[in-house]
Amino acid sequence: MKVPISLDGFKFGVVLILLVGTANLRAQETLVCGELKKPQDILDCVLQKNPDVQRAEAEIDKKSAAEKTAAQRPNPEIETRVLFGIPGHESDVLSEVNLFHPFELGGKRGARIQKARAEQAIAVADKREVLEQLAVQTVVALHRLRQIRSEISMLNENLSVYQHIVSLFKSRSLLSPEQETSLVVFQLAASESQFKKTELITEENRLKAFLKNALGFDAALSARLLPRAPSSWPKMSLEAQADFENWSKMEKAKSEFVSSQASSKLARSESWPTLKVGPSLETESPLGGTRTALGFALFTSLPVYQRNPGGKAEAGKGEMAAKLNLELVKKEAVVEKERLILEYNRNLQALRGAKAQVSIDTKHKDIEELFERGLIPSTLMLEAHRQMFEVKQEVFKSELRAIEALWKVYALEGRLFEATL
Repeated sequence: MKVPISLDGFKFGVVLILLVGTANLRAQETLVCGELKKPQDILDCVLQKNPDVQRAEAEIDKKSAAEKTAAQRPNPEIETRVLFGIPGHESDVLSEVNLFHPFELGGKRGARIQKARAEQAIAVADKREVLEQLAVQTVVALHRLRQIRSEISMLNENLSVYQHIVSLFKSRSLLSPEQETSLVVFQLAASESQFKKTELITEENRLKAFLKNALGFDAALSARLLPRAPSSWPKMSLEAQADFENWSKMEKAKSEFVSSQASSKLARSESWPTLKVGPSLETESPLGGTRTALGFALFTSLPVYQRNPGGKAEAGKGEMAAKLNLELVKKEAVVEKERLILEYNRNLQALRGAKAQVSIDTKHKDIEELFERGLIPSTLMLEAHRQMFEVKQEVFKSELRAIEALWKVYALEGRLFEATL
């Protein structure tokens, strides 16, 4: 027997399924990063759950385990031999047992531990570099998404105006040559705006895909999750002294230098042999009885032909290269900060000079009213709309470049993770 299902009941079931699915999605977001209430929550979640961060953390764990391996001492060794007498000799059985305990000379174990710790420090610096890059990329992406929505909104207004004017022209039975030309011009302008809108939507989808991969889930980016345009900008000058010790590249260069020093120490230690010492027991069983001897055994290689000169030379060159790299990174930090501050101040100056952005919306309406009253030609109206949109884009470009430069300076100075959106 089939039970009839009403249309209203079917609609209710569909709505219920959608609500449950939405609730499950929100629950997954809460489980991953907690509730997203503001832009800073997205940034914090990216720095916690991004796949590259997880890979960097796994590498740190791996290097941490390597220290335990480096600290291991070699196991003792046992050596034994048994000889049987041959006919015509008194000895029937001759046996010998030697127990060796290895002693690593030259500080081999300490050098291994030092190098393992330096490698772990390099992995930590690599993770910090990943976090710095992700933080800058995420901040720029969130601000750009806010800008894209503003640009699309302006294009939608332009499209609405163009389509309205096109419909007015088409509603007339007879058009003058000038009006027919204006009709074609407005149709082309509408097509141009539609292409620009498509390009912006493509960029928006690319940024959303980046955030989805970085977050681990598809977050609904409402307006409250996007940062506002900065209302005030911090002052930065070239005269200000800065400490670059907490910059990821500086930390990595210092750790690589420590690792190279450990490699040199390890190479020097390899010129020392590993001494093996322990008790030795020998028994002999001739026909007249058993004789036993107890003493000690020593085993070591003799550094006669070489004392690892090649390894020491290679490690020495590596140490010199790491020291040179450390000095170059220090100079790079100074030059990079100067470049970023100059870029930051130039774009701020351009932003402050672009007073037109404040009155774009009001001028937009005024121009449309003047055109409808027949006080300005269509070409002037179209050029005004195009120029207003281009000015808005240039303002946004300067704003975005200033934001990116600012956050990169934060990274150089080691205070990026103290900054907030």
